[in-house]
Amino acid sequence: MHKITVHLFGNGPGPTIATFGLRKTADGGKEKYGKATRDFVDRNFYVDDGLTQSETNKLVRNAQATLASANLKLHKVVSNSVDVMEALSAKDRAKSVSDLDLCHDVLPTQCSLGVQWDIKKDNFTFRVSLPATPFTQRGVLSAINSIQPIYSLHLQ
Repeated sequence: MHKITVHLFGNGPGPTIATFGLRKTADGGKEKYGKATRDFVDRNFYVDDGLTQSETNKLVRNAQATLASANLKLHKVVSNSVDVMEALSAKDRAKSVSDLDLCHDVLPTQCSLGVQWDIKKDNFTFRVSLPATPFTQRGVLSAINSIQPIYSLHLQ
């Protein structure tokens, strides 16, 4: 009998398996790294993307250590907190911000889970591309049903 040691992503259950693995690992690290770290991974990750408004340096470092215990690397991190970003090595930051002077350079828009995040303004925006459809009842309904919400969201 062969033991499965890796999972190939791209298939249907992939996102569920990734979420389960992250949560199971965080739950196992609760004793060593604390309930706050487990809750951070459990409540702020969608598949393998973690989204949170602002967290402490210690919590992010604990999440990295917890996930590393299962050979999972928390990297490509971006935050609107300069303190959090400076606490991370450049190789653990998202490529778009890894070489920036976080206090002086213009921060780029970050794309995560199909949502555009203006890091400096802390706004989420959605881009809409309307499909070219004929002006018929079916075409109009197709265009309407393909539109995602158009708005900016500012988190307080």
